[in-house]
Amino acid sequence: IMGAVPREKAGAGSAVNNTVRQVAGAMGVAVLGSLLAVSFRAHLGADTPAQLASTLDQPAAIVSTLPEQVRVTPLVTEDASESIGGALGFAGRAGAALQSRSQLPEVAQLPAATVAAQKEKAQTAIESFVHESKAAFVHGMHISSLVAALGAAIGAVAAFLLLPGRREKDSDAGEVVAELV
Repeated sequence: IMGAVPREKAGAGSAVNNTVRQVAGAMGVAVLGSLLAVSFRAHLGADTPAQLASTLDQPAAIVSTLPEQVRVTPLVTEDASESIGGALGFAGRAGAALQSRSQLPEVAQLPAATVAAQKEKAQTAIESFVHESKAAFVHGMHISSLVAALGAAIGAVAAFLLLPGRREKDSDAGEVVAELV
């Protein structure tokens, strides 16, 4: 931009150049962030947190009689499948609810083998969900990085093909000097 505008319009050219750079940077971050979120959710699955909660709230006949703060199903929030932070936060809240559940007298009356089996199953399910969440985040980062690299490559090719080169400017300067002499 600065090489294309006359000297007296250098201030306006600089302002336009800076504005375009700022807007393009903000748009790039927004587009790549949105792409990351969409890729994460598509890879993890929108209903995966609800499925985990349903698995953890078993046996339903017993869990439905327990206080709501120790049930996992009410802990499912919309952001649990939209971001790595939401997914890991949900996993932490689910683990805390299960820990609180194990302290209840109703659960203490159940056979120890049943409680141990449920605890092992719950721990495995939460660990699997955390692993799936991390894998979905890495997948989304790969997609976003590839799109960013593709955008950079297209920009480099466009700059190489569309912007005037030094040789062109140097030869123009040489012609001007030759005309003056």
